[in-house]
Amino acid sequence: MKTETKINTLIFDFDGTLANTEQINFGIMNELAQQYHFNKMTLDDMQRLKNLSAKEVLQFFQIPWYKTPYILYQGKKRLEQIITTVQTFKHLPQLLVALKAHYQLGLVTTNSSGNINKFLSYNQLDFFDFVSCNAKLFGKERALQKTIKKQQLNVSNTLYVGDEIRDIIAAHQCRLAIIAVSWGYNSITALQQQRPNYLVHSVDELKLAIDDFFINKERST
Repeated sequence: MKTETKINTLIFDFDGTLANTEQINFGIMNELAQQYHFNKMTLDDMQRLKNLSAKEVLQFFQIPWYKTPYILYQGKKRLEQIITTVQTFKHLPQLLVALKAHYQLGLVTTNSSGNINKFLSYNQLDFFDFVSCNAKLFGKERALQKTIKKQQLNVSNTLYVGDEIRDIIAAHQCRLAIIAVSWGYNSITALQQQRPNYLVHSVDELKLAIDDFFINKERST
């Protein structure tokens, strides 16, 4: 019988958490809107959309539900052509290197394996212990559950880091503690409403939150 690992584990989201893809995906979505005839967005729209869930964002674009998987697939393909221009958020690579010495690191993302592999290799960040790609837009909790099972993770020793409403909801459904970062796709107000365990606004705060979670975990055992 397989047993759960007791290793302290950090699972990261990709877009908006590790990779600053917001502006690039803004341009890609507007290109696709022109080609496939759904709503384009302005910079003002983009700021308003930061307060909405992923489902509400799709309603704004007025993309028929049956076309959504194809549109997202096309978006990932276009991103792959320019993925080496995508930057990490400032100071995150240094933090990841420091965290690697003490934690098992993983990635769970809706983005494609091709994009992730190219990004990690180009930015010399290909040291994650496990990577799960192509999670469905509204299936993050299932992707997390599969990862927990496959990697034999103990949820009490695992911390998730994400930037969206759906990340927080998925973490809660999987009984995972979550740190929400404010530099990604959803606004601070939208994140606060979902009650993450931590809400941080800088890489330094992220490190402090990680330390706080695992120190308190040790004290309680």
